[in-house]
Amino acid sequence: MVFNASDSHEPHEAHDSPYAILFIFTSCTIGAVVRQIMKGWPIPYTVVLIVLGLGFGAISGAVPELQKYTAVSSQDPHLILTTFLPVLLFESAFAMDVHIFYKMFWQVVILAVFGLAVATALSGVMAKMVFVDYGWTWFEALLFGSIVSATDPVAVVALLNDLGTSKQLSTIIEGESLLNDGMAIVLYKIFFNLAFSSMTATEIGLYFPRVALGGFFFGLVAGRVTVFWLQHVFNDAMVEITITLASTYLTFYIGEEVLGISGVIAVVMLGIQINALKTSISPEVEVFLHRFWEMLAYLANTLIFIMVGVVIMEKALNSLNEYDLFLLVVDYFGVTVIR
Repeated sequence: MVFNASDSHEPHEAHDSPYAILFIFTSCTIGAVVRQIMKGWPIPYTVVLIVLGLGFGAISGAVPELQKYTAVSSQDPHLILTTFLPVLLFESAFAMDVHIFYKMFWQVVILAVFGLAVATALSGVMAKMVFVDYGWTWFEALLFGSIVSATDPVAVVALLNDLGTSKQLSTIIEGESLLNDGMAIVLYKIFFNLAFSSMTATEIGLYFPRVALGGFFFGLVAGRVTVFWLQHVFNDAMVEITITLASTYLTFYIGEEVLGISGVIAVVMLGIQINALKTSISPEVEVFLHRFWEMLAYLANTLIFIMVGVVIMEKALNSLNEYDLFLLVVDYFGVTVIR
């Protein structure tokens, strides 16, 4: 029997899995400790987590023997994205005040669609001028702009709630962040194809409405089907939670992989539909269902921000020089001003 390098790949992954599990549960423990200590602090929880992640990345970058513990952060980014993103999208849509969202819908759309498009264009222009030495084309610069222009409202909405601002303002910011994720991914795919393939203007004109509107209507259909199913279940928490969990991931994967539309927008519309028709959920289960999704979103945010910090620091230590770091600082202030 002849063996080659690929024969040992699977055992190596199995050998590394205990370290990945250790990293995940250590991160959860640290997140719980930080959340408990930070009650009443003015600093957002997620900011502290990413700083801790940067610290872990600095330590593992300086001591290569420790990188096996943080290797889970360097897994396939698509796997990480498709594992955590549906949970965060559904929970935000499901927990939002849907009546205020409908009332502010067009303000949200203007910010999420036109606002993000302007931010992407300005960020792309800035990247083209700042990263001159990288030799980026305009499409590559706009590709970068689509990546950095989407906003994450976790810390902002929490701060607004602490300050006692109006529910309308919080809903606009949170709703915009939900829809601009889908818009950013659509723009990313368009500029990626323009930069690295032969996508024509006609194909772009057809691609955007198909992906965005397709995700919108598919999410509505998936939401109606899920609500119909929930209406035929009574006071069975395990079944109702399983229905919402399965619907979230099936909607995302079918939209993205089978139909070729925006799974992000589809999951957002799924959550909004179930939120708007909460009477389909058994009264005794509704509170438990909200707590379940809050827990999943909390764990996802905890792991994501720590992992992002680890990845940023390990990459910075391994591949960035002083000039690159200077450009990152300039880019950070530029993106902040544009937003």
